[in-house]
Amino acid sequence: MLNAVEPKLADLSSLLQDEIESAEPLDQHVAMMREMVRSCEAALDVMAPPKAEKSHEMATES
Repeated sequence: MLNAVEPKLADLSSLLQDEIESAEPLDQHVAMMREMVRSCEAALDVMAPPKAEKSHEMATES
């Protein structure tokens, strides 16, 4: 995931700085951060192995 984000880090940093420096109400910042967390969780879910595969791996390791 870091490899996907790293090339865009400067753009993301700039975007966040612009958001922080703007005169938008605090709730807009909170909404943006919540969306960022949801996006990260979704990315982690996509990268996680399927549950059935996890169970199979655990059974074969024993």
